[in-house]
Amino acid sequence: MKDNLNSVLLEGIVDDDPRFVGGMFPSLGFDIRSVRKMGRGYEETVVYIGVEGLLAERLHESIHKGTELRVVGKIVRFPDFIGLGILAEHVEINWKKEEEDVHA
Repeated sequence: MKDNLNSVLLEGIVDDDPRFVGGMFPSLGFDIRSVRKMGRGYEETVVYIGVEGLLAERLHESIHKGTELRVVGKIVRFPDFIGLGILAEHVEINWKKEEEDVHA
């Protein structure tokens, strides 16, 4: 019998400023845009990312529109979102890119 592996790695750019909801069960939601080469052209994909708990609290002041991220998580259906998205379990910020933008 096979295990039901549900793991996603996505790299991309935050497409709009994140939406944070604080309180007892904090959450953070944002779209991430990823572009990949397809033949002679490019394909752009936008995926909804949800973050919960302590990770949401830590991220909400660190990321903004244009931030480059690497997200590891699982595919889920969000109750207030039509379609599937990714529930983030680990998020890496490309700090080198952030510093380049500040000094440019």
